[in-house]
Amino acid sequence: MVQKQLQRLLGEYFVKYGKDFDINFVSIDDIVISRDLGTAKVWVSFLSNANPDKTFQRLKKSSRAIQSYIYKHMPLRRVPNIKWIKGDGPGGQNRIEALLDDIKSDSEHSGSETDGPEGSEDFDSSSHQA
Repeated sequence: MVQKQLQRLLGEYFVKYGKDFDINFVSIDDIVISRDLGTAKVWVSFLSNANPDKTFQRLKKSSRAIQSYIYKHMPLRRVPNIKWIKGDGPGGQNRIEALLDDIKSDSEHSGSETDGPEGSEDFDSSSHQA
């Protein structure tokens, strides 16, 4: 629900103010929000743009204004901080790598809790018969 609302607000912002920052035709490919609502990773692509890297840098420079707009229009006590990620379109390689990094960092924070089910026996391949 928060993800959809954030996507709607970002879309509104780009329609209203994107031209002020020379950011046209932005595609929000995906949004992943942390469980504590502290961070929102937003994958964006730029359609029909000659220099998407330059446009992405302009987007990052205008990030403060965008974040301010979100704070004013999102009726939550805790509004996520946006981390922009330049995407390759839906399902791009950058998104997959970032999700794998998140899984890795989550498992490091949880310690040995995810090592495996309790009471499981080791599988001995020598006793397995086909």
